[in-house]
Amino acid sequence: MTRQRRTFSLEFKQQEGYSHIEASRSAGARRDRATSRVLTPDQQRIKELEARIGHPEREKTIFKKATAFLMSEGCERTK
Repeated sequence: MTRQRRTFSLEFKQQEGYSHIEASRSAGARRDRATSRVLTPDQQRIKELEARIGHPEREKTIFKKATAFLMSEGCERTK
């Protein structure tokens, strides 16, 4: 199901006095570079918080792998 785009005449656009980019900025929206979607301030905040949560999770995974690697080398030395 495709959405039909709304179209506005040139006269209407000139009467309003600003472009769609300015309108989205005034509403606090920002385009997400990864998905090319316009994000609201709430969506931006959620994305930032998810990135913060993901960082410690990635570090934890790295530490687990490093520990496993070091433990396996320690076992090989004792043999």
